[in-house]
Parts: sequence; C-alpha cells; structure tokens
Amino acid sequence: MSRFGLLLASAGLLGACAAETDREPIVGTTEWIVGGSRDTADPQVVVVYNTLRGGLCSGTLIAPRVVLTAKHCIQEAGASGPGSPGSFIVGVGNSVRSFTQTLRVQQIRTTPGVWTEGRFGIEDLAGVDIGVITLQTGVTSFEPAAIYREDPRPLIGTTATVIGFGQTPSGETGTKFMGSVIYTPASTCQGDSGGPIFTGDPLTVFGVTSFGSGGCGSGTAGFNRIDPFLDIIDEAIRDSGTCVNDGAERCDGFDNDCNGETDETCTPLGGPCVMHMECVGLSCETTPVGDICTMPCDPLHPNIGCPSGLYCG
Repeated sequence: MSRFGLLLASAGLLGACAAETDREPIVGTTEWIVGGSRDTADPQVVVVYNTLRGGLCSGTLIAPRVVLTAKHCIQEAGASGPGSPGSFIVGVGNSVRSFTQTLRVQQIRTTPGVWTEGRFGIEDLAGVDIGVITLQTGVTSFEPAAIYREDPRPLIGTTATVIGFGQTPSGETGTKFMGSVIYTPASTCQGDSGGPIFTGDPLTVFGVTSFGSGGCGSGTAGFNRIDPFLDIIDEAIRDSGTCVNDGAERCDGFDNDCNGETDETCTPLGGPCVMHMECVGLSCETTPVGDICTMPCDPLHPNIGCPSGLYCG
C-alpha cells in the first residue's frame, strides 16, 4: 500500500460532472502512487480481493464491520447489482503476502445503476463510484477511520493523503508505502482503486480513488467524494450494529450523538413548537390548539396510530 500527500488544486479539478454539482469527483494530478516509502501505519486501509476473478482493490474500514470502497471494485461492468458477498474477502495488514486478519463479507451495497466500460475505462462512473461492504465479523484491534461529513470543496488548495495497495513503478503490487509530496507525479495506480483520500490529523476520509486516465505514471486520477452518499454509508454502519456519530442530536429517530438515547432533546408529539426540526417526527403543524408537534395519520382510522391524548383530525 502506498501513501502520499496531494495538493488539491482549484481550477478544473471538480468539473468532471459539472452538470451535477452534488456528484462532482475531486480529481488529482497523475495516475500512480510513487516516490514514497513503505507505510506500516494506517491499518484502516485494507485490501478488497475478488476471489473469483483475482481483482485487487483497496478500501477503508469506517466501522468495525464496514468497509468503504469503489463501486467498480465490487460490481462488474454490465451487472445490474454488486457481486456475491461470497466472492470477496477483506484483508488487514501491510501486504497481501502477510495479512494479520482475513475477513469474510456479509453484504455489499453500491450506488444504483448499471455501468459500462467506455473509451476511457470506468470514467463514466465519475461521481457515483461508491461501494460499501459489510463484514461478517468486526475488527477490534484498531479504531476505524473517521468520515468527513461536509462538502469537501473547501479543502481545495490543502494537502491531502492518498493510500492504496496498488502497483509501484518497479511493478510491485500489494505492499503498503507512504510518502509526502505536494502536487507531483505521485498519485494512484491499479490496485489503489477504492482506497481513501484523507484530510487532517487524525486522518479523515472524504473520498475514494475512482479512475485514472492514461497509464501508470501519466494521466489524471479521479477521487469520488463521499458526502452525497452518506445515506447508504450510514445505513450500512447502522445495520452493522454501530452507532453513526454524525454530530449533534437531531429529531430523526436515530441516536445521532451516540449517547444511548434517541431524540432526547426533541419536543414530543403534542408539544408546542415553532419549527419542524425541533419535533419528534420532524413535523410542526398548525392546529386548533396552536402549533404542535404532530405526525401523519389516517382520518379513516382516527383511533389507530395516534398517541394517547391525541386524535387524527
């Protein structure tokens, strides 16, 4: 696995999907990770291996049982959905030759739709190249990587870190490397796909390696931002049994601040309110008794679904 710093430039590096600004990939400089040294840290960056076809990608452990990767790593071109969970394993360690842990896959999620290989490989996936793997068992020997939950465009002009198990100029594949450069020919290559692009310290993942145009050592690398797809990412995390600590408590039926309580700061049904966001159920409506927190109901069955003391009207 290789690691390096990449300066995110401003002009032109968010334009691959300009018509859909919520799905613009962040694009780096060239297409391979070079110029680094071996990385014996960052265990959160793992190998995603296709046992049927032999394909190797990278991924990021973002919860004890959840790995973030690229869609094209786990869903073949032309397929209507992701591959079988039994076709993949996830490896933890510094090299594919010496995994410290090998994990089986329970479930796979990808962004909707079929993709096809075009003239420029998988570049038609730019902006939607996101996949999420749920493991059968969890990793407890280290902490998962944190998730960057904001729009990453303010990070343009800062130094980012990219890590992957891809090929080096000498032809070596599957070994972890690290380095620190700013906007040089250091970038990504085959096997780095699905790996993270990080910001900050501790490292926080805000995208995955998606595509590269040109051969290793030339061309452009594309990094798919993850913030438009937090719904499927968080769904996988919650279904795996881990709380999604995505900030302050909100009135959405989830334990957002991971304190073991749900919507504890929200106004209950029937209570006075001013805004939707303060209500359990996110609905503040005007009624004959004033503005109260309420919920949808069926007027044909007014006695079903309403809490005690409330009625359907």
